[in-house]
Amino acid sequence: MTYEKKRKIFFYSILASVLIAILLITATFLVNAISPSVKTALFVIILIILVVVLLTLKSKFEYYNFVTKYHLLIENGNDPKESNIKIGSPAWFKKLKENNFVIYRDFTKFKMYYRFDQVTSKNKRSKAAVLIVEIVEDITFENQEIVHAVNQFEDDFMKKEKFRNHIVLQFKNTSDFNQENIETTQNISFIKPVKNHYVIIINCLYSVSEKQAFFVNSDTHSPNHYYTYAADIVNKLV
Repeated sequence: MTYEKKRKIFFYSILASVLIAILLITATFLVNAISPSVKTALFVIILIILVVVLLTLKSKFEYYNFVTKYHLLIENGNDPKESNIKIGSPAWFKKLKENNFVIYRDFTKFKMYYRFDQVTSKNKRSKAAVLIVEIVEDITFENQEIVHAVNQFEDDFMKKEKFRNHIVLQFKNTSDFNQENIETTQNISFIKPVKNHYVIIINCLYSVSEKQAFFVNSDTHSPNHYYTYAADIVNKLV
């Protein structure tokens, strides 16, 4: 069974659960033989069961929804982009400056740059913090020091800038592409943990020998508007 079919199953299961709960509640209140206190107790019990079921189904649906979109993105992904701009080179720093990124902090193993954007999605504008992580030493994209640095940035700017969305774009050089570093680069994120709050993470790997930049991007598929917006920024920097 494909991820798309599983996503549909959980979606329709959510609808069916709500419908069944409505029918049970309606039937309970239509039966005259049941006392008001018992009806109230049954109503509460049905609601509790419904909430538990919906939370379980919602979690499963969100998982398969993410996986479905992820696989569509990977399967329809663009080829590596031809580029002579090595990460960390003067030409790359020029690109950062042209795109209004400023240095946040040098963490030795990596450097972090930032800017704040107003992103329009579905006719609504929302502020996003766009973070550029230039990985200098041989550490992974998932390095916990980077996570701590992002949290530190949030502590420093959240109250002042009041941004709701996070776009983290990570750049790293490699001697050449191989299966392992390609798969690591494909560990991206485009989640929406709460309403009107997106967290986008895109990794970009530059092969020095092949003069190509690889990141997960597709001209035909995108999981959401914020991912498209973030991928466009990566395209401008490599």
